[in-house]
Amino acid sequence: MTETAPPRLLTLPDIAALAGVQRAVVSMWRRRTSVRGAVVPFPAAVAVVDTVEHFALDDVVAYLAATGRGKNPEAAVDAATLAAPVAAGHESAELLLTLAVLTGADLASLGPAELVTLAGEVDQDDHFLLREAREQSWHPDLPGHVDELMAASFGAEDAFARLDGGRLARGAGHRGCAPELVSLVACVTAACRDHAGTGAVLDASGDLQFDQVLAPHFPAVLIEDSAGVAARRLRRRAAALQWPVLPEPGSVPIVRVRSLLGMATDDVLHSADDVVVSLGPGDVAVVLGPATALTDALVGSVERARAETLRPGPLATALRLPRGLWKAAHRQSPAVWVLTQGTGRTEARLADLDGVDLDLDDLAADVAQAMAPLTTSGPLPTEARTYRYLRPRALDRVLAGGPLVPRGTRAVRLHTGDDHLETTHSAARELERPLPPLDTSVAACHARPVVRWLSLGELVNDKRLVLRQGSRIDPAGADPRGTVHVLSADGADADVRLDPFYARDRYARATWTEPGDVVFIEKPRPRAIVDTRGGSLVATPSRILRLADNAPVGPHVLAERINRSVPGSEWRTWDVPALSRAEAEALDARLAEVASYRYELHRHERALDTWAAAAVAGVAAGSLAVPPTDQQTAPAENR
Repeated sequence: MTETAPPRLLTLPDIAALAGVQRAVVSMWRRRTSVRGAVVPFPAAVAVVDTVEHFALDDVVAYLAATGRGKNPEAAVDAATLAAPVAAGHESAELLLTLAVLTGADLASLGPAELVTLAGEVDQDDHFLLREAREQSWHPDLPGHVDELMAASFGAEDAFARLDGGRLARGAGHRGCAPELVSLVACVTAACRDHAGTGAVLDASGDLQFDQVLAPHFPAVLIEDSAGVAARRLRRRAAALQWPVLPEPGSVPIVRVRSLLGMATDDVLHSADDVVVSLGPGDVAVVLGPATALTDALVGSVERARAETLRPGPLATALRLPRGLWKAAHRQSPAVWVLTQGTGRTEARLADLDGVDLDLDDLAADVAQAMAPLTTSGPLPTEARTYRYLRPRALDRVLAGGPLVPRGTRAVRLHTGDDHLETTHSAARELERPLPPLDTSVAACHARPVVRWLSLGELVNDKRLVLRQGSRIDPAGADPRGTVHVLSADGADADVRLDPFYARDRYARATWTEPGDVVFIEKPRPRAIVDTRGGSLVATPSRILRLADNAPVGPHVLAERINRSVPGSEWRTWDVPALSRAEAEALDARLAEVASYRYELHRHERALDTWAAAAVAGVAAGSLAVPPTDQQTAPAENR
């Protein structure tokens, strides 16, 4: 008798992550079962483990597909990466994932003893993996889950990121940080690396969420040669992700990154002082910690301790960040210090970034400027550029008591209206372009006694249509100057472009479009577009229909029929009329003109919206003036 595989389960936080929404939104879905007039109840929990409800993965995926709810169009692909075995441990999963990355083996087919043997082959000296593999007892379903995680991820880095942000990590107490905080720390660290100079190495923070993002941008990572648990774990991640490792720094500058989140105020200040003491010539440090310790007002002994650490002048930049970036305490604000060994600094550059529309490139430029020496070519020392976010503040005033970074600290900026003027002119130029002519003439003819319709399933079976799958495209590889377009039938990836060499290397096995291909999506509602230029990649879940020479219709007729199909229907049931070759060519040419006309209409509509928004903002800011109309300037007696 064949054993039935246990159902793969998701918790409510898993479902929220899968759908790309907040947990509260999922709770609202459970209450509101009506979706576009139809009743679609939320799946029922199939198990309760330690008071936590668990839901069947297949039920959740079907619900998201049926309702169209959520912001993740790839939920069906991502679901398997979240459905970890309930009783499994995060450390065990991390070990197995490391083993899978280093060996490429199918772990589900191996027993516990074979897994230990495999670990011995990749870590013969027991430097990072073998001891842990011998001591672990694997959950029987965990190797299969790790295989699925690898298959559904964008490589090893993405697989580890999904594991570290998933249920097993939460169960182990690893709450982690929001992606926005990781990106901010990465941009600040990049500015520090550039300041430290060529050859600077990373002194890893020990927080793998940050180290995994930072390490690829350094020539090497400094990891002490010890048998400690933290060092072995860091070496394990380094081996899996191929980071060059140095046990000793040598004579190269070091960029030290430290995460002090979760520590008490006394411990934060003591650790920050240790970082300052450890800095050598040319070294730079990025310290992340709670704003209550690093930037907010302190009193008593802790206030004096912070002042003693900063009084010699190591602080180049202090940033107070918005709340919600640290998941373990989402109501607390984190903060960042940028420290150098240099003494004698009399000013620090400060910013409160709460509520700021942040451009990370500009922030990195601000941080780099804060560490750069002053220009002395003039009568007085000056800085090479103005700041977008940071505000210089005398160090003696910073340490005089009160908050290190007062709320609302921003750079002083002079307003210029050039952006509004250029935006309105650009939109106006779009509106001046005439719409293409559209011939809507038709002629009456004798009706057919029988109209023959062919389903797409029939056409595919007869090889008059060829179906090709889309590819999973990583948006991180987008290049605004790229020449390879990424298409989606729903327009979700309309602005994504890739460098052609990058696209060829990264997506060598993907199907590239040809002129006349129809790109379509089935759910949540049928949508289709025609790629008239070809040479594009198609982002899954969109797919490609390529018409053969004997197809009964042209691509624009096919796309029009798909767009008029019933939502929720299966694509093989969609049909097209069987037309003669002359009829198909004439109708397709006319519908191509309709598509071009519709595109220009949409472009004019977007230009109108842009012009109106820029005009309102510009007049309100005093940088634009709208001339009065003839009606407004006419004498009163003529009105």
